[in-house]
Amino acid sequence: MDTRLLERVRSDAESYFKKGATERQIDAAQKRLRVRFPPSYRQFLSQFNGGEFRFARMYRITARGAGFFDLFEWMTNMSEYYPAFRDRELLLFGDDFSRDYYCFDLARADQVGECPVVYWDGLLSEENGPKPEARNFEKFLVKGLK
Repeated sequence: MDTRLLERVRSDAESYFKKGATERQIDAAQKRLRVRFPPSYRQFLSQFNGGEFRFARMYRITARGAGFFDLFEWMTNMSEYYPAFRDRELLLFGDDFSRDYYCFDLARADQVGECPVVYWDGLLSEENGPKPEARNFEKFLVKGLK
């Protein structure tokens, strides 16, 4: 991912985040969730590990200070009700500050592991499926900062 994009996220006045996750923490999270994170998301986690941004509330992969932002808790909850999360076709990573979520479509990963970002509307997605949001995580960030 372009480091200038990460700097734009970091310098955005509407962003609130804590210290990034270590490679060891990222690897442990992947193992716990039984998924491979897209490379761009791994890079994002190493810089920010979740937080509140202009474009989304992003979940944390470390327990310390996660609270409401705990990715594992959100994935557990979604997996109880929706097969796409339970079967790891979708990986939740954030929300739009409501009950609607941003996810990676893991079933459509490209050769390098980047995945489309989809929008899961809490009321409509079970019937209609998730809506495409961005071609990949980097495009999602660019779109969100506009």
